Amino acid sequence: MGTPAIRHTRLVYEAMTRADAGTVCHPPAHLFERHGMSRSFLLSRPRALVLTVGVLTALVVPVLPASAATAPTISGVTPSPTHVGRTVTISGSGLTGTTAVSLGGAAMPFVVVADGRLTATVPAGAGSAPVTLTTDGGSVTSSAVLQVEAAPATVTGLTGAVGDHAVDLSWTGGGTGGAIVRDVSGVASPVTPMSGREIPSSGNSAHDRSFANTAGATYAVWAVDNDGTTSDLAASVTVTPIAPVATVLTATVSTARLGYGTRLVVTGRLSRGPARTPLVNAPVDVLIRPGGSATASRVALLTSGQAGAVSYSVVPRGTASYQLVYRGDTFSAPSASAPTPVSVQPRISAALLPAAMVRGQTSHLRGTLVPSYGAVRAQVQRRAANGSWRAISLVSVSPSGTYDASFTPGVGSYVLRVVLPGSAGYLTAVSGTVTLSVGQRVLGSGDQSGDVVVLARRLAGLHYDVGAQDGVFGNDLRHAVLAFQKVEGLPRTGVWGDAERSRIDHPAGFRLRYPSAQRAFEIDITRQVLVMSTGGVVERLLDVSTGTDALYTVDGVTDRASTPRGRFTIFRKVNGVDVSRLGELYRPAYFFEGWAIHGSGSVPAFPASHGCVRITDPAMDRLYSLLTVGSPVALYDQ
Repeated sequence: MGTPAIRHTRLVYEAMTRADAGTVCHPPAHLFERHGMSRSFLLSRPRALVLTVGVLTALVVPVLPASAATAPTISGVTPSPTHVGRTVTISGSGLTGTTAVSLGGAAMPFVVVADGRLTATVPAGAGSAPVTLTTDGGSVTSSAVLQVEAAPATVTGLTGAVGDHAVDLSWTGGGTGGAIVRDVSGVASPVTPMSGREIPSSGNSAHDRSFANTAGATYAVWAVDNDGTTSDLAASVTVTPIAPVATVLTATVSTARLGYGTRLVVTGRLSRGPARTPLVNAPVDVLIRPGGSATASRVALLTSGQAGAVSYSVVPRGTASYQLVYRGDTFSAPSASAPTPVSVQPRISAALLPAAMVRGQTSHLRGTLVPSYGAVRAQVQRRAANGSWRAISLVSVSPSGTYDASFTPGVGSYVLRVVLPGSAGYLTAVSGTVTLSVGQRVLGSGDQSGDVVVLARRLAGLHYDVGAQDGVFGNDLRHAVLAFQKVEGLPRTGVWGDAERSRIDHPAGFRLRYPSAQRAFEIDITRQVLVMSTGGVVERLLDVSTGTDALYTVDGVTDRASTPRGRFTIFRKVNGVDVSRLGELYRPAYFFEGWAIHGSGSVPAFPASHGCVRITDPAMDRLYSLLTVGSPVALYDQ
């Protein structure tokens, strides 16, 4: 083999074989031609090589792999359906040595990814058909048909304009799955459905609420089918920035003053631009600043309606200012309504218990403040005769909102109310009016007070026989009161009350029936009083009790207890006790037969004697010296 022929033979062999892989290579053609071998011969007989060198002929047999190439299989082609120009994935086995892929006879460009997977592109003009794949191990056709559909229609008619709150996009066309909308800043259009920022869309429109007002943006829209396939081309439009449009926000309240517990309604209207076009679907804040506070708080977020209107309803707890605020966005400038103050008046009640009483008693003025807002002080006011009000006392209102003021006033009528002065949080609260009636005390036997002294003085001034004025409501004063009641036609109770006080200011008095120039006495049997006068002027009035006009029997003799009527003269007096068959007569002054004016221990307010004119023993002591013999006495009925 050291000869040139042998060396050439080794060169050819080395060029044709690889010791490491055991495979046959394709040597250059000049090697075969130089040594009298054809290349086609070698290629057709890969396992034997016959070399002829000069006169030497040798057979060279290389060592090759014993196994044959693996036959391919197809387990799936996805996605299906697809459309022209889209890539599908072919899954299976034995795909490494693929030499061709076709769809219905049309070649498909392909890329082997692994032994079990390759990708291929649907060629132009292809239709639905099985996929055929050829390798060095053979050919195979998919069992399923790859469905090829037309690509989604291209979106057309895309327009974009700046609206109230967003860039509004609209278009025509689209796929079965709608459209994909993307945007990028500036004027360059997004190049793929994955470029830029995605804008949510619905139907044939989209609204970009986060439009960058300082830079403009270009929008692209692709049609998309339900399988995610998009159109090859996109429609695009560029929207340039504009300055936010001015807005106007107004607010009104249902009332500027209201009582606590009353509902308040705040209404507003938001408009945009010189034409004051209603701005709809805009967020509007409701701010409340309590009275006396410098800080406002957001209490509600409203959304403007079709007319740009908003409405907020609340039951205020106190005085406050209400304001509506629109914070604006890229498209519409912010605006705010003027703060509108609303004043709240608390409710304060007032009631008297009792509402009518006599002097010396105590009445309580009670009530409730709603709402209660800590310990405060209210005024108790009294209405004067001219209608004005003046404060007469202060009363503390508890933190729970209740108060209690007590009064022990003098006689009179009091029209009262309670006033809580206003504050930063509330208006002045004024209760309704209440009336307290205070009368004189009802005076009766045993009472001792200045009222008794005044009463005795008043009756003595009218010539009633009151006895000693010692401040005690004794028997003498009681009979003086009875005499007054009889003269004035009042109930004969012997006690002094409102009716008597009312009458004593304007008494009817006693009119003499038989005025006389000398001292004279008249007994009005109907009214049961004795009147002493001098010169036709009444000087003394006394309570008496005359005959009952009833039958009585004494010592077997029946008679009528009658007091004589007529005009008589005192003819005899007894300065002591005169005993008769009818009983004892104290210091009698006789004016007709056995009938006399005398003292008695029993002088009721009604007729009770056997016919004489009874007065009390103390009264008889005071009158005895005045009942002189010869004094005229007249007795009569009304």
